[in-house]
Amino acid sequence: MYEPVDGKHAVDTAYKEAVSAYKLGLPLTISTHRYNFTRAKQEYENSLAGLSELLVLLVNTLSAVRFLSSPELGGWCLTIEKSTIEESGDPGTSIKQRLGVRKLKGFLYRLWCRHKKIRLLSVFSGLIIPAFCLAFVLRILDKTDV
Repeated sequence: MYEPVDGKHAVDTAYKEAVSAYKLGLPLTISTHRYNFTRAKQEYENSLAGLSELLVLLVNTLSAVRFLSSPELGGWCLTIEKSTIEESGDPGTSIKQRLGVRKLKGFLYRLWCRHKKIRLLSVFSGLIIPAFCLAFVLRILDKTDV
């Protein structure tokens, strides 16, 4: 959520939510309302500057950021075996399904974040040690995986 006029979901909050979704292996979506950009001139300019700051932060911090409209993302989800290419026809901008190490990493992170019982079981059973080692190896492999 990016709601700068309300003051509840400003750039820092929206950025934290986006990074969390990225780590979980989920698509990043930025949700906002029209009223953030249709108020007084100063509020409009502040909202637009904040949105620009948020997008620059995401592009500079996360790897392989790709901007899609909702219909493009929906179309890609329906035809997941095909890659979606921008209207420019540039094949270098295609998006692909996460496979291998990146898919496993997102799955394990989702398990850890969403299921408190699994966290407790891994800590109290001692499985946290091999899980930590696996996470370390996956981080190394993810950096070499292109």
